[in-house]
Amino acid sequence: IKDSAISALGQIGDKNAEDVLLELLNTRLGTAKIELTDRIKTLRENAIIALGKLEVTRAVPKLLDILEDKGKNEAIRKNSATALARIGDERAVNVISQILVDETEYKVSIDVDGYKRNYLWETVVNAARTFDIKDYVAPEMIERIEDDWESYKTQAFATLALGPTRTSE
Repeated sequence: IKDSAISALGQIGDKNAEDVLLELLNTRLGTAKIELTDRIKTLRENAIIALGKLEVTRAVPKLLDILEDKGKNEAIRKNSATALARIGDERAVNVISQILVDETEYKVSIDVDGYKRNYLWETVVNAARTFDIKDYVAPEMIERIEDDWESYKTQAFATLALGPTRTSE
């Protein structure tokens, strides 16, 4: 029920929900590092989605922290990238640009269809389309486009990421 209620807060569009959603996002589970339960992960994922739908700019610093933290769950990071794109705050440009070119973020796995995929990177590419991305991203994307070893999906996403750089390359 809590999961549905949090999702509904984002769907309804009531700005009064901001404080509740931010509180859920900032809730800490004590001082010890413990693994989040699936239930809490789901609640946080739904809170992140709702904050994006509500375009809550106060959430941007926390969403950036989550997106930058390579130790966070991939689904939470993807939802943070999507929320940041929906909010459209320019503070996200540097983090998104850096993730696009960071080789440690470019983790490829074979999907069920047999193609190489990186869903976090693909989500960040989609988020990047909202912003004017840093020019230093262009050469990296061109390299991926021209790399014969890359799957056509990766090449297509690299092409999408190249557009927001606004570079002549």
